[in-house]
Amino acid sequence: MEFKAKIFEVFKTFSNEDYTKFGQFVDSDYFNNSEMLRKLYVIIAKKISSQKSISREYLFEKLYPGKEYREGTIVNLLSGLYKLSEDYIAFETYKQESMARDRYLLKGLGSRRLSKFFLRNYELAVNELNKSIIHDEDYFYNRFEIDATYISFIPSESAYIKTEIIQGCHDKLVDFMLVKTLAIYIFMLNNKKYGYDHSFNMSFMETVIGYINENSFENNPAILINYNLMMLLKEDDEQYYFKLKELLLTHDHILVNSAKWPVYICMANFCEVRLDAGLSNEKFARELYELYRNIIEKGIYKIETWYPHLHHRLYINMVQNGLQQKELAWSENFMEVYKTELSEEYRIDTYNLCRALHYFSLKEFEKSLHYVNKVQYDDPFYFLQIKSLALQIYYELGLYDTMASAIDSYKHYLKEKTEIPDRYKNKHKNFIAIVNKMLKAKSRNDNEQARFDVTKDDFKNILKKDWLLEKIGEVEKA
Repeated sequence: MEFKAKIFEVFKTFSNEDYTKFGQFVDSDYFNNSEMLRKLYVIIAKKISSQKSISREYLFEKLYPGKEYREGTIVNLLSGLYKLSEDYIAFETYKQESMARDRYLLKGLGSRRLSKFFLRNYELAVNELNKSIIHDEDYFYNRFEIDATYISFIPSESAYIKTEIIQGCHDKLVDFMLVKTLAIYIFMLNNKKYGYDHSFNMSFMETVIGYINENSFENNPAILINYNLMMLLKEDDEQYYFKLKELLLTHDHILVNSAKWPVYICMANFCEVRLDAGLSNEKFARELYELYRNIIEKGIYKIETWYPHLHHRLYINMVQNGLQQKELAWSENFMEVYKTELSEEYRIDTYNLCRALHYFSLKEFEKSLHYVNKVQYDDPFYFLQIKSLALQIYYELGLYDTMASAIDSYKHYLKEKTEIPDRYKNKHKNFIAIVNKMLKAKSRNDNEQARFDVTKDDFKNILKKDWLLEKIGEVEKA
């Protein structure tokens, strides 16, 4: 396009089906009564389909042949088309929302006092909910909202409302509130724990915990899954991990992928932390491997239709875990089969980084360095991955002069990048400090024996601990 307009930003997101349906939307007298907007869309759609550039002057000439160009007229028409695109997107999203039509239909029928039709559609909606396999936030919201609409309708027909109807509406509201409250606490705790250094007020959490502990939710596994996930993030206690695992084995089917995703990822993060701390290494390394396999084999990584890709960090983590488990064939097969599942933006760099990791695990350090040098690392995540791996390769190849320069660059980057959370920075700083000490031990000419205290707290919060322990053992024996 030769000029900027909001409508063209919207059109960039349109599929071929969207272009067709939006054309029908614009042509509908119910949604649009402007003939000029219909003509404008036809002109733009033809140009877009032929991939030809468009100017405001071209559009004006097509709409008003022979008339003097007026900027304001075409700008207003483009704004009008943009407003229609908003209406179209809202309408399409409404159609996709679970039971949205049923809820609004009941409200409309009730307000028109169409009692016979209201009661029939209420029963249909309740039956549909009772058949639902998926128990997500929408499910709990719809259960409450449909019953609340029913209660608001009843007084117009009868002065008496049955006790069980009112109680049922209350109970469904509580269920919805619990699911929603647990979800936001999971989000907050996850961001605080694994994201940036947030400080949140979560004063209502203890009340929620107390309520759930005092009441039975054995018949409501969705609440139990969310509760145990919140407690896992809050307490770091493996009892909640294994309870989650048990619940998922039995009730995995009640969650859509977008709801499974935070559960599996938080469980994987828990395993990673246990491994980093040197706790139950063999057990949690295998747990992590199984979690990653489930994420892939069950398609959980496809969390939303708008991002149907395998996340590049998950791809890297899965390769690293497979290599740690000595599942070399599985890791290599995974790299090849799933690289096309990565978004184009990250595909090449992610694949090259994983190839570098793979060859490093095979002790083919020259090949590993070849792939390291192919990775472009403007992204801080890639920069840090590459810098730490490069230091390992230089050390293994005896490139000590190159190591010294790389360490300086690594330190400078960590100092400059203030947006990287301190806990991640500290892992890298501690890694650099130990590698630097190893480098000095390798470089000196005297026979003094190097000593490393691996019991210090700094060594508990560090990258690549197994490799460091192996190399420290070699240095201390030298």
